[in-house]
Amino acid sequence: MSTDDVYGQPPHTGPQPQGTPGYGVQPYAGQPHPGQPPAYGPPPGYGMGQTVFPQPYKDTTAAWLFWVFLGGFGAHDLSLRHTGAGVAKLCLNLLGWLLTLVLIGYVLLFALFVWWVVDACLMSSRLQQVNNRIYAHDRAIGAAH
Repeated sequence: MSTDDVYGQPPHTGPQPQGTPGYGVQPYAGQPHPGQPPAYGPPPGYGMGQTVFPQPYKDTTAAWLFWVFLGGFGAHDLSLRHTGAGVAKLCLNLLGWLLTLVLIGYVLLFALFVWWVVDACLMSSRLQQVNNRIYAHDRAIGAAH
């Protein structure tokens, strides 16, 4: 008994269709598979009808206030689009306070304090870099001012 008999169909004895042997006719790369609509146009989120707005510049005063009052939580990093550093500072802060019960947390909080002071030295250049990227984006869409 062959496997074809198991499924209730007689074995195929005629000529094989064009294409890969045993697999039938294969659609070429640009041809949609049966039952699927043809893929025309750009992928979703691109193309005509998408409106691009200019981005606002980052305010220097707001960034410094975030650094002074919420710097230990990484708020200034999050506002300047340095998400990884902002989340790392938040986790370091929370972990440091949790581990103060076993005294190693003070080492983590001291490391966070050093990182906070280093950020003060780098804040002006980071603000300039972020605003330069925003200007380049706005200029690319023709909205730079």
